Order: sequence, then structure tokens, then C-alpha cells
Amino acid sequence: MAQGDHGRTIIAGPYTAGVKGFVIPRLRRGIRSARVECLIAPGMTKWALATALLLASCGGTATPGRPASGATPSAPASPSASAKVAPDKISTAYTAITSDQLYSMIAKEKGFFAENGLDVDLTMIGSGSNPQAGVIAGQLQVYQGAGEVVTADLAGADLAFIGSPSTAFTFYLFSLPSITTANELKGKRVAVTGLGASTHTAARLALRTLGLDPEKDVAITAVNNPGAIFAALQSGAVQAAAIGPSNIIAARQAGFHEMVDLAKQGVIYPAGWPIVSRRYADSHRDIIQRYVKSVLQGVAFQIKNPAESQAILGKYAKSDDAAYLKANYDTALPHLQKAPYPSLDGVKNVIEEAALTNPAAKNADPNTFMDSSYVKSLDDSGFIASLYK
Repeated sequence: MAQGDHGRTIIAGPYTAGVKGFVIPRLRRGIRSARVECLIAPGMTKWALATALLLASCGGTATPGRPASGATPSAPASPSASAKVAPDKISTAYTAITSDQLYSMIAKEKGFFAENGLDVDLTMIGSGSNPQAGVIAGQLQVYQGAGEVVTADLAGADLAFIGSPSTAFTFYLFSLPSITTANELKGKRVAVTGLGASTHTAARLALRTLGLDPEKDVAITAVNNPGAIFAALQSGAVQAAAIGPSNIIAARQAGFHEMVDLAKQGVIYPAGWPIVSRRYADSHRDIIQRYVKSVLQGVAFQIKNPAESQAILGKYAKSDDAAYLKANYDTALPHLQKAPYPSLDGVKNVIEEAALTNPAAKNADPNTFMDSSYVKSLDDSGFIASLYK
């Protein structure tokens, strides 16, 4: 893990993430700015360069889906073969194995994606590995992310939230047992998964509730994924950490001190919301509509089937710890949305947070970062109501 001076933000690495050729290169060089020091992957400083880099590594921008209207289809082998339509293949990613992102895992395991004509490659990519770059490059069609959408779009990307399956910001700030006050936390390191990720925002919000300035009073250290956060806290490499549902039981059992529970603060903030590139979505609307339909089926199943939902969570988390699985499930359940329109208040909170360090965010319109049409279509048709009869 990279070490940094007081008041700086550090990214530790190297990180890689593979999604059919989408690879974030090993971190090799550093860029310094006022009170912020971070290592970045070559070519990732500009979204356009990120796209070019990923396209070069993946050999093109071929988009999954049915043949374009101008393509010449092969002749069917037989009448029975011509009656079958191949499912549309898309690549998607979740960023944490938590109950607020469980909807896609359920949709995969229960066959909802397949039922809706989708062949979904579902992959875990930690938020610290910049999954948004995969969407921008066309190597991912959807990922479950957070407030980094606003920062990316202000820099020229075209990302949009298409739903908010859970609206609660279920994160905590834990510290070593020896640190119980805000004053004792000053000058210490606080772990998050990545800059702009949900844990980063959670840490900043939690620190401000303690009367601390996240830019000056602590050093925020990015370590890529929730497991690495907990390991860093256990080893003493950091003195506090933003902890999500996946580590809450372990953090309490380890005796770490709970300084802030953000869910109790009533903050609505993106965490695991589905995100697309508008360019892809606009040209493949039917595919994204079917993806959202599958997501709504997954949310409904999660609400109505706690035992099986926890079993699916356990499969992905590779855990059979009943207490952990139940606690994770119970944390998200009260906040799951039956009609998960992207939350305007949630996006406003992202903009307010971004405006503290990015002047371009101050006059941003929250509606430009979200598209409610997919959920609205299914709501207007009566489909959402039918899931709960």
C-alpha cells in the first residue's frame, strides 16, 4: 500500500480487472496536485484517452447484440432453427458483493435475464478499478456504481443512472479501538475503495459529521475493494475506514470502534445503481429496457424471498456464515425500491459533494445524469405492480 503525507489522497495498487479483454493496466506513474497525490493507470487521466486505451487493448468497439439492420444474416439451417432468436449478449459488472447490489446476481441466478432474451456476462470489478471506463469504452454495457457518474460526465463522459434499487447509504466509519474521538482521528489514514466511489463519499460525509475536514485533517487512502479496506484496518496500515454491509459484522466482531452510521443520517446517495452510456442505451434501447425489467424482477424476488436471496448472496460472497448473510440482507431490505426511479435527491447530493472540489458541478442540472424512462415504461404498463400481487 502506498503511503502519503498528511492531507493527501493515496491510491494503492497495482489493480487489474478483466471483463472480456477490459484490463486496467498496472499503475506506473504519479500525478501530484494540491494536497492530493495519486497513482493512475497510464492514459486514464482523460476519459477520451481511457477509451482509446481500452479500445486498443480490446481490439475494437464491436457492440454485443443482434446484427445491425444493414448486415446480411446467414441463411437459416432449417425452419425450426430460423424460429429461434439468439439472446442479446451484454457484459455487466457489480462493484461489491452486498445486498444493495444483489439484484443483478438474483436476475442471473433465477434466469430473469435469460427469460428476457439476454445473455449476461456478470463480473465483479472493484470501484477502485474504474469500471466506468469500461462502459465509456464499450466493453461494459452496464455497471452498478455510484457518484463517480457526475465527475465523469463533467469531464466529458455520457453516463447516466437508469435506476436506484436501494436509496439508503448503508456505510459506517470504523476506527481502531484506540481511536474514539474526532480529535484522535486527526492526522490519521482513512481507507476507501477508490476516489469517487461510494466508500470515498461515505468517508467524507462521515468525517464532516465529526467536524473534520476530509481534505486537511486526514489522509484518505484508496485500496480498491471492500476486502482490502478491512485488511488494511486489521493490519493497522490505516487507522479508520469506510465500511459497507459486506464487512459490518466482521468489523464489529473484531472490536473496531463505530464512529458514524450514515444510514441513520438519512442520506440518499447512489450505491450500486445501474449505470449506462447514453450513446449505447439510445441505440440499444430494447436491450436496456429488458435489462431494467430483469433488475425489477430481481428486486421483487429479493424482497419476497429472504432465504433464497441470502443463499445467492452467499454463493457470490463464497460464505456460508448465516449471521453475516442475514445481517447483510437485513441492512438493505428496508431501503429496496419497488419502483426504483433514479433518485433526484440522491443525484443532487452527489452534485453538492462534487461542487466542494469541482467548480463545474455548482450549476449542474441533476436531470442530465439520470434517465427515468426505462422504469417509467414498466411502471406505466403495470408490470411493476404485477410483481407484487
